[in-house]
Amino acid sequence: MFYPSNMTTRFVMILSLLLCWGEQALAKGFAVQPLYLEFKPRGKVKKERFEIKITTESAIKLKLGLFKAEQDLTGKLSFKELPPVDKNSNIITLDKKKYQINRAGLVKVRGSVTYPRKQNKTAIYAIMIEEDRSKSETGISINVRYAVVLKVQTSKRKTMIRITLDSIKIEPMGGNLVLSSVITNKSVKDFDIEAIAKIRRPDNSVVETVDIRSGSAWQRNDRNSIIFPSSRVSLFGKITKSLSPGTYKVTINGKIDKKRPVSARGSVKISQSQLKAQDKSALTKGDVGFTPLPMNIIYKEKGASYYRFQVSNPTGEKLTVDLPQMGKEATEKYEYSFVPSKVSLRPNSKKNIMFKIMNKVGPNLTLKHLKALVTNKAGKIIRSVDLPVSFVEK
Repeated sequence: MFYPSNMTTRFVMILSLLLCWGEQALAKGFAVQPLYLEFKPRGKVKKERFEIKITTESAIKLKLGLFKAEQDLTGKLSFKELPPVDKNSNIITLDKKKYQINRAGLVKVRGSVTYPRKQNKTAIYAIMIEEDRSKSETGISINVRYAVVLKVQTSKRKTMIRITLDSIKIEPMGGNLVLSSVITNKSVKDFDIEAIAKIRRPDNSVVETVDIRSGSAWQRNDRNSIIFPSSRVSLFGKITKSLSPGTYKVTINGKIDKKRPVSARGSVKISQSQLKAQDKSALTKGDVGFTPLPMNIIYKEKGASYYRFQVSNPTGEKLTVDLPQMGKEATEKYEYSFVPSKVSLRPNSKKNIMFKIMNKVGPNLTLKHLKALVTNKAGKIIRSVDLPVSFVEK
């Protein structure tokens, strides 16, 4: 048995999945500690005892209930109370389920965990502790309920994690397009998964990389989604780039417990009606980008210097980049050129450009910004962008 002295990452994650829980603090007359217990079989031990401490500040009646956890599609845990004859009740037992406390002080609640024979699974239980109120009480009152989480691994045998990733789709949700996939844990062990999904056009150019998580992971701002045994959980993420109607390829890549890689592939079709449901003001249109930026340019005192860089179009539309040329404006001191001088970029594509500068007078050149013009498919200039190479004469 393991009593954590501090909140481990998994402890925080599990508690974040609960419908209700409390920290170790005095609320409505009593406090509970610890809030998380983990059990793993060791040696030939078949049964283990545990203890929960309840601190009260006055006389109070308390009742305890035993619940079994179920994980829903959002990744959150809900708890159902176990009936007295339920087979799970034989795994967790409590010495008492009702306590009459007559004065302030410390009360110890005791129980036991029995490891069932020939069972290999991980299960999550909760002991709900709350005030035992009289049914005849009237008026408005606040009832505090603590959930003491018990994670029980019934066998010490090593198990292989088995999962499926399926049901890949893109659909409108709350003014956004959302990519989602359902992960199913077919093993007897819980695990964390961190995953991304790459949306590609038929030519394999990447439209966007989407961070996908469970609803619970998004709520607690954690990149890892916890998946319990026999659970199906939806991993999803918002698409922020502007898309066009058509069929897209989707590749999902993830890591289980930060180690084992997993992947899945699929295709999705986006219709015009789905795109109309998007809030266009929330989309990231992207802009033409250059790599590297800035470039480390060292001019020869006399002669030509050559530098290669890359221009990329992260948008969903075809763009043309017009690069500045000197032509007849070449001076006696210097001249420069870009090859090619005009670059046509398909959506989410990249191309290489060569920059040449001829220094005719010596080391009397220093940097200054040069700009390129970006035009859309209709030939309209939509913006100017800074280039990663530039100079000025002294």
